[in-house]
Amino acid sequence: MVIAPIAAAAAPTVVASATEDDGLINKLFKIGILAGGLVLLAISIVILSWLIEIGSIVGAVFDILSIGLSPIAMNIPLIGPFITAITFGLSAFGWGGRK
Repeated sequence: MVIAPIAAAAAPTVVASATEDDGLINKLFKIGILAGGLVLLAISIVILSWLIEIGSIVGAVFDILSIGLSPIAMNIPLIGPFITAITFGLSAFGWGGRK
């Protein structure tokens, strides 16, 4: 095969290129690291924007529910402890529990 002698002849040049600061392998590695960092940054921005939109929707629903339920809570004196007990039960035992 012709590939083996060519690879053997090119190996010292490739190794020298990888160890030098201005070598081709080292430059390609640096470019790859920069490109990977930019891709990771772009993915992070997309995920954060998605989470912020979900957070604003959840906040809006909570605001609507709190405004709608506040007259009921003012008219029923024991609603606070009752809601607290339900919240404790769902937090402690609901949704799979703690591990």
